[in-house]
Amino acid sequence: MPFLSHVKKVFSSSRKRDGAQIQQGPAQTSANGQPAQSPASNPAAPSNSALDQPPVVDNEAPAAPGIQLFKLGNLWEEAYGQIETKSPKLIDAYKQSLLQTNETSPDLQSLINDKLAEIQNARTKITVAGREIVVRDKVQRTINSILSAGGLIGGVISAEPHAALAWAGLLVLLTPISKTISQGDDAVDGFEEISSILIRYRVIETTPIDLSATSKIPGTTTSLEELANSIKTQTIKLYAAILEYQIRLAKHLSKSRLLRLAEDVAATDDWHEMFQLITHLDETIQSRWKILDGQVLRKVESEVVAIQEKIALSMNIMSEVRDEAKAIRQEQLLNSLEVARGARFDSFDDQHKPCCLEGTQVDTLQQIQAWLESTDSEAMYWLAGMAGTGKSTISRTVASACCHRTPLGNQTAFPENVFLGGVFFFDKNEGDRSTARKLFTTLCKCLTEHLPGIKSDVSDYISSHPNIGNESISSQWKNLILDPLQKFDKKNLVSFTLVLVIDALDECESEDDIGIMLQLFSQVHILSTISLRFFVTSRPEATIQSSFDSVVDVAVLRKELQKVALSIGTGNSVDDITRFLLHGIEQIAQRHSLTMGWPGKENVQKLSFKSDGLFIYAATACRFLGESRITRNQRDARLKSILEGKVNEKSPQGNLDKMYMQILETSVTGDAIDEEREQLCELFRNIVGALINLVEPLSMDHLANLLSLEFSDVSEILERLYSVLSFGENRTSPVTLVHLSFRDFLLDEHRCLESGFLIRQKEAHTILLHQCLAALSDTLKENICLLPKPSSRATDVDLQVLEKNISRHVQYASLHWVVHLRGASINPVDGSEVHEFLEIHILHWLESLSLMQKMSDGVSQVLLLAEYIEALPAEGRGELRSLISDIKRFLLSFRIMVEETPLQIYTAAIAYSPKTSSVRKLFESRMLASIGRPPVAKKHWDSWQHSLSESQSSSISFSPDGKMVASDTARVWDTKTGTLLNTFDNSSYGKFVKFSHDGKMIICLSTDGIFRTWNVYTGVKEKEIRIKKPEPSGKTLSVTSVLLSHDQSLGVVGTFSGEVYVCDLENGDAITRIHQNSGNSSGKVTLIALSNDKTMVAFSKKDGSLIIRDTRSGAICEGFHGTFQARRLRPVGNFLFK
Repeated sequence: MPFLSHVKKVFSSSRKRDGAQIQQGPAQTSANGQPAQSPASNPAAPSNSALDQPPVVDNEAPAAPGIQLFKLGNLWEEAYGQIETKSPKLIDAYKQSLLQTNETSPDLQSLINDKLAEIQNARTKITVAGREIVVRDKVQRTINSILSAGGLIGGVISAEPHAALAWAGLLVLLTPISKTISQGDDAVDGFEEISSILIRYRVIETTPIDLSATSKIPGTTTSLEELANSIKTQTIKLYAAILEYQIRLAKHLSKSRLLRLAEDVAATDDWHEMFQLITHLDETIQSRWKILDGQVLRKVESEVVAIQEKIALSMNIMSEVRDEAKAIRQEQLLNSLEVARGARFDSFDDQHKPCCLEGTQVDTLQQIQAWLESTDSEAMYWLAGMAGTGKSTISRTVASACCHRTPLGNQTAFPENVFLGGVFFFDKNEGDRSTARKLFTTLCKCLTEHLPGIKSDVSDYISSHPNIGNESISSQWKNLILDPLQKFDKKNLVSFTLVLVIDALDECESEDDIGIMLQLFSQVHILSTISLRFFVTSRPEATIQSSFDSVVDVAVLRKELQKVALSIGTGNSVDDITRFLLHGIEQIAQRHSLTMGWPGKENVQKLSFKSDGLFIYAATACRFLGESRITRNQRDARLKSILEGKVNEKSPQGNLDKMYMQILETSVTGDAIDEEREQLCELFRNIVGALINLVEPLSMDHLANLLSLEFSDVSEILERLYSVLSFGENRTSPVTLVHLSFRDFLLDEHRCLESGFLIRQKEAHTILLHQCLAALSDTLKENICLLPKPSSRATDVDLQVLEKNISRHVQYASLHWVVHLRGASINPVDGSEVHEFLEIHILHWLESLSLMQKMSDGVSQVLLLAEYIEALPAEGRGELRSLISDIKRFLLSFRIMVEETPLQIYTAAIAYSPKTSSVRKLFESRMLASIGRPPVAKKHWDSWQHSLSESQSSSISFSPDGKMVASDTARVWDTKTGTLLNTFDNSSYGKFVKFSHDGKMIICLSTDGIFRTWNVYTGVKEKEIRIKKPEPSGKTLSVTSVLLSHDQSLGVVGTFSGEVYVCDLENGDAITRIHQNSGNSSGKVTLIALSNDKTMVAFSKKDGSLIIRDTRSGAICEGFHGTFQARRLRPVGNFLFK
């Protein structure tokens, strides 16, 4: 119950016990005869918070002549004396124990002030054993009471220092009390009662009583003075009991390690009995106060009401401020997630891309809505179709319907319990959307917007794992999506469906990632109230089909999106393509004031026929005809050129290719003479060749800057291609392709038959590489953003300052020049453009990546560069290879420092590099000019590449390809970058870990004898095999040695007690104990060897014995007893070597 209610309950109970109504006493008066006012009723009282002002009146004014006033006064010193007489030195020992809880507090008064500040700023949620729980009701009420009496406490310890011990004990005990597990714990009940008593009696202490009215208590021979003295005596006993109770309670809590007491606090922990004494004393004192003066109790109640009213407002304001601060922090953490620009259906860049025209794709959309409405539908809906059939448009339509709750197809209503979870549009032509690297960070951001209930768990994980964007996709999926949803699911009572839309899965570059992704999606079966559905589109490629076939935990609904069946010549029905063309042409006619009915029904039917059932053909034709910059005659000419084009029967996209060629010939070259045509085609190849090979899209002006071309030239070429390109709202918007098929057409010499328009990819990458290096060389320099000091942080750089000094095209060059080097297939040698750039600008380049907060991308670029150069022949590039190898070590060694403080790369990073470092030799003179005398440097780099944070590991294993390393604590790292890729759920300490031969699984054995097998990529636990059940006593197996057979089908385990087990790891149910202790042989198993045919196992023991047994029967084959000592056992044929 609230503190005030608790006080009222005490008062009312005492009244009921006496069965009498308390009479209203005379009003209290001040020294000048005026009615006394409490601070709550005094309009002139200061308006400060109750936390700052003592809420009690000052009653120290002298009494009027003839008035005899009685006050309890300060009785804590006498209570001290009672305890000291009973247990010498106990008080001092307890005091020192309290002070030890806060090393910064020199005395009790400081300790009380510090603890009050802690309570005021404390969260009302605490973490116990990794689980977040709410501070329990009774403890929360105590916290509120303490906060409400903050000013009162300050007055107490100033007026009566001896009271400080009790208040300090109360505040120190609050933390361990709040961590007790049982809601009904008597310690919590008593703790709440003690806090109430301390506050109530402080108010009573300062309240005077007039004893002059009568000398005797009516009906008794007891004088008022005798009654008052008995109240004092009982109050001293109460105070002493409270102190002793706190000491005993502290002793009790110290046993559970919730509080640490000094060794000389020699008190019993029988605090239950002491609490009963406190309750009895309080009731006795309350009944005597009522006899003495019932008005005192009403005054106490009035004072407490004033305190509570003041604190209520403060607490509400404080709660609002804390909630707002928490929300801001959550948003900051969520905004730190790297998301893929343009991947959402409602993104700024894609806002003009259409949904399905009303009346089109009706059957498909109705099937999708039926899938969404069904409670037992498949978890995945895979819509497969060839390029141009409208898959992405359907994806946008489904996403929009889920978001805006509009029905699909001809349905009248959208299901009430279906909501959009997130959307990701893959795009091979855009860097962030061509891989799965930002898939789950983007989906997570969407999910937190649509389901705010998971924000707290997601932001907490980001806070403790700020590098989550560089972890494996399985780790991102688990920690950013599945785990938060699972936590929400456990607390949720309402069933609903969340839809995740994944479009153009085939445009994800990594086939391996596609397979992993679909396996991860299948884990949603663990959710109960949340139905997580995946709507996925792609081309019908064999690798994707194989990946879907591998999904086993959930069902997949596959639908083939066919080309539209044309209705030309089949009656009055209108097919979807014709309906689309009619709508598009009508809009063109209205926008450009064309003749009603243009271009005629027959021409529309011809266009529909030439589309061959592909929406992309119809959409491109409408964009080609609807371009604003052409005249009516030019529009008619364009229509004629489309209609007169011959159908290519050999190619399924022949008509589309013909359309693209007509667009290029009409829009780019037009009526140009041969010489002009050649120049236009060259300009086209340079500009469009760069555009379709960019890792991420750029705006027209940034593209012009990167290519060192006039903006007018770039805009002239690109604006002619309005029908196949998307420009956004303004010149700062990225230029993108309307459809990927245009890129495919330009790069394929069998489809783009005009050599003037054919883009040769290596040539385009070569141009981009040269332009990137030129942009970087012309722009980059030391301290490019003019940071004020070497210790300035990259996060302090304002975005506007960054873009002013490192423009968008230079940022692009910093991030992607290595990609274009590899794409160009150039083989740099010593003294080449690449070599010279690195020798001059390597530090400038790394500084720019730090300022852009893209150092993780920089590490990837350096590793790609090193891998590429190392694969080339060594001849002629020895210096280049040596430099790049040193750059890799330099970056991996100083990455954290440079990532945070970029200018340290010129001083500290160079100063602490070894003397033989190529990077140090290049920039040492600059470093010496800055810091004078550098520290003594070692000669060579250390042999270690990375220092991985793993304190409890006793075993590690490298993957067969050497790209990963795993520890027996079930963690996996990337050996090149040192990045933690995955952490698997493992509740036990590890003893052994091994990668499977294909590198897809890790096998861990814990010290308590449990084999666990995880999929490295998906994080799914495949098997769990317990060697031996725990004994009734709770004792488990203690593993000392372990060995796997070469094919990893058998595991042999030796224990501390001398037992040996053989486990069938393939089936998981065949476990044989082939050896146990006997009188002749004892001691733990130290070494194990397995014969090549897996029929025999040899093991040595600490007592020096060596035993060979049959793995199937356990029969002894050979035995050796004596002083056998070896570091290793190794079978070779029928022999055993040590």
